[in-house]
Amino acid sequence: MTYEDVFRHIVLEAAKLGVNVCPTIVYADLETVFPNAVTTVWPGFEVKAGRLHLRQSWWQKIQYLGLSKQ
Repeated sequence: MTYEDVFRHIVLEAAKLGVNVCPTIVYADLETVFPNAVTTVWPGFEVKAGRLHLRQSWWQKIQYLGLSKQ
């Protein structure tokens, strides 16, 4: 099973629940297969790469939500 297969399966299963899975930004590490699968299933969406950026984004969100104190 490929990433593309997984993404398509998620979309189909979510549709059964009446949920439209349509990300606007997808964060991925340096692996090229993952972002390629994302843009195949959801063309035109932004893929941000790099673990550093992902960790920074998560840390900023954690701080914004006030969870860094915990």
